[in-house]
Amino acid sequence: MSLDQLFDGWSAAVAPYALGLVAAALLCASLAAMGWRRRTKPGGLQFGAMMTAATIWAFLYALELTAPSLAGKVVWAKGEYLGIVALPLTWFLFARSHTGGPRRWGRWPMVLVGLIPAVTVVLAATNEFHGLLWSEGSLSSSGSFPALALEYGPWFWVHMVYSYALLALGSFLLLRAVYRYPQIYRQQAVMLMIATLAPWVGNILFLSGVVPAGNIDLTPFAFTITGVALALSMSRFRLFSLLPALLPTARNRVLQTMRDGVLVLDVDGRVASVNPAASSILCEQAADLIGKEVSEILGESVAERLVRDQGFDSQFEIRLGEAPSESSYDVVSSPLGLGGGIGVGRLLVLRDITARAQADEALRESEERYRALFELESDAIVLVDNESGQILEVNAAAMVLYGYSREEWLSMNHTDVSVEPDKTRQAAGDRLTQIPIRRHKKKDGTVFPVEITGRHFDWKGRSVRIAAIRDITDRVEAEQALRERDDKLRQAQKMEAVGQLAGGIAHDFNNLLTAIIGYSDLILASSERVGDSLRADVEEIKAAADRARALTRQILAFSRHQALQPEVVSLNDLVTSTDRLLCRTLGEDIELVTLLCPELELVEVDASQFEQVLMNLALNSRDAMPHGGKLTIETANVELSDEYCDSHLGITPGHYVMLAVSDTGAGMDEKTRSRVFEPFFTTKEPGRGTGLGLSTVYGTVKQSGGSVFVYSEPGKGTTFKIYLRRVDGPIKSRPTTAAGSGLTGGQETILVVEDERGVRQLVVRILKGLGYDVIDTANGDDALGVLKDRKCLVDMLLTDVVLPGTMQGNELAQAVGLLYPRLPVLYMSGYTRDAIVHAGRLDQGVNYLEKPFTPDGLAKRVREVLDCQAAAQ
Repeated sequence: MSLDQLFDGWSAAVAPYALGLVAAALLCASLAAMGWRRRTKPGGLQFGAMMTAATIWAFLYALELTAPSLAGKVVWAKGEYLGIVALPLTWFLFARSHTGGPRRWGRWPMVLVGLIPAVTVVLAATNEFHGLLWSEGSLSSSGSFPALALEYGPWFWVHMVYSYALLALGSFLLLRAVYRYPQIYRQQAVMLMIATLAPWVGNILFLSGVVPAGNIDLTPFAFTITGVALALSMSRFRLFSLLPALLPTARNRVLQTMRDGVLVLDVDGRVASVNPAASSILCEQAADLIGKEVSEILGESVAERLVRDQGFDSQFEIRLGEAPSESSYDVVSSPLGLGGGIGVGRLLVLRDITARAQADEALRESEERYRALFELESDAIVLVDNESGQILEVNAAAMVLYGYSREEWLSMNHTDVSVEPDKTRQAAGDRLTQIPIRRHKKKDGTVFPVEITGRHFDWKGRSVRIAAIRDITDRVEAEQALRERDDKLRQAQKMEAVGQLAGGIAHDFNNLLTAIIGYSDLILASSERVGDSLRADVEEIKAAADRARALTRQILAFSRHQALQPEVVSLNDLVTSTDRLLCRTLGEDIELVTLLCPELELVEVDASQFEQVLMNLALNSRDAMPHGGKLTIETANVELSDEYCDSHLGITPGHYVMLAVSDTGAGMDEKTRSRVFEPFFTTKEPGRGTGLGLSTVYGTVKQSGGSVFVYSEPGKGTTFKIYLRRVDGPIKSRPTTAAGSGLTGGQETILVVEDERGVRQLVVRILKGLGYDVIDTANGDDALGVLKDRKCLVDMLLTDVVLPGTMQGNELAQAVGLLYPRLPVLYMSGYTRDAIVHAGRLDQGVNYLEKPFTPDGLAKRVREVLDCQAAAQ
């Protein structure tokens, strides 16, 4: 049966009832979610399951009422049994877990309890074959809309008896908890009983025919009352935190773990129960103590005392054992009784107070202990008179720390060791107990920081202060180093955040530049239709766009979102290859000196990018030496120690290759040095530089897995040191580009996927002008649909890396590869977002065209990919 048939002829009169049921279902669903969030607490998972069952019942009953046909109503009625059969079982399991009820049932009894719901679900699904749940169904016309009327079968009443039995059993567990702890759980249990009974009262009214609107089951409607009651129970009465099983468990745990001995006496004065501590105090097993009279255990005097104190609380002391192991105990005696003042026994708590009895002896020995501790303390201890400031006593640590003898100390005032005597007198007058940092001086004049902890008290009739003085020189130095390291970390985090922003801006800007440069080239290529004046204007536009392209390349380098193509090289070769260009760039008034390590280890970097790094550093040094100077480029193999790496953030110990560029220029102060790698920060006058040269150096080095540090002082020049991890491997020869190769088109079909409309139209126009057949789409889903429809009548996929929708460029290529493994893919992007670049490196075998590109660059790269694929086949 289709959905159209189920809802054909729907009556609007059912809407209020359906909305009420949907509201009840939503309320129960929210409670189910709360139960799931509290699933680790007792009863939480069962509560969530119970509310889920109620949600299913209420929602499907709403669908039953809205279905106009008898067949539709029967379909939803069958589905309702998924919730109906689960409710009584989950209610019982919730009450059992929430109250800590009996858990003596094994696996098979629980399986039998769950068997009836399982059988009921099966019978509901197959009822038309046997009629055990209902023998006949019809549409009742007693209300304002037709409702389902059923003649119930024998199994329906079996399930009803089962449901009400579990309901009663769960309610019994709750009522038992209320009876045991009424002052705590009464309100909580009342809410739970209201929540439980409301649906079943509605069920009873429905079965008995007492309903206000025809043949409508009130049970799911009552779930609204259930939801409100349970919400109140959770918000007001701490349903999942105040558990009935908590108090007995806690009380038993306290009795078992407390150090005081506890004896429970019956009405005849015999021991009824003891805790482990009492058994240990009395040196007898608990089994041997139970049944003995209290006089036999604690003596006749205690028994007589308990008789006199019958009905009252009392407290007294007793002694147990014999000298020299005799112990003293404080006994608290309390009567135990039922309601109406009927006494049933007595509770005795024994606390060991032997230490109190020995306090006098300990007091006599305190002076000796004080002297021993005073002398053994590692901090300097000084006893000072509060009135005069005279030093009355010192320990050995004070003599060692300051270098004074005891006699010298006792002739001194407390301000004599302070570099800040006024602050010392002020702290003494203010009775400060904690002084975080002061500067003291030793006998030899050495000044050092100290931390002082003091206490004021009366001693031998005078007000004194005892001060513990700790040398915190190491801590102060460590805190200073930590502050410097934190500053460096914040600077690195700031650079990272700026890099993320710069990379995102460069991505969007590259799309714009691609269209500007491409259309400029197309206009300039159409020489017969472009006048000289217009050609000059377009050439200026293209020149500005080329400068913007160079700027975005620097931004991408700083943000570490460029696609590097690393190779194993020697930095010596890179320095040598750029030596002549550097000489011409620096000018005659700057001397270039290269100090290259003859046995330099190899590194893995993008050679062209690192040539640019070297050029940027050299140009920065040239600008710092306007009147000439010396530029030194040095390479070396170095091993960085733990100490060096601890003071330089972002680098780990190991073997590195160092590239150092030093100049004899003006140098930088600390403030300028801290911002030297920030993008667009420059100390040059306006119009001289973009402030991106050193930012580019920073980004390229970091993306290559290296670190760069700057050392500079005003008037002493500047040194940039780059550290790159040493690698093992052969040097790869750098490819050369063949000159004079003309641009050619083809007859192949190319699928272009680009979300930026201007770029997409430009690419389509260029490729069609070269003779290609072009299909263009704006997202990956449409592109995949085209490939499926054309059955691989496409020769190449040209896609942007970053696409809108559910599929990125690399994901599109993977999906296409599953359908057509040999279809070549060419990616184009100005910002890859790690889609085809990982750890800053272009993935192996990826064809990539960087934005912005020219029409010639696009044509050449497309032809290369197609020819390479043809050769491979």
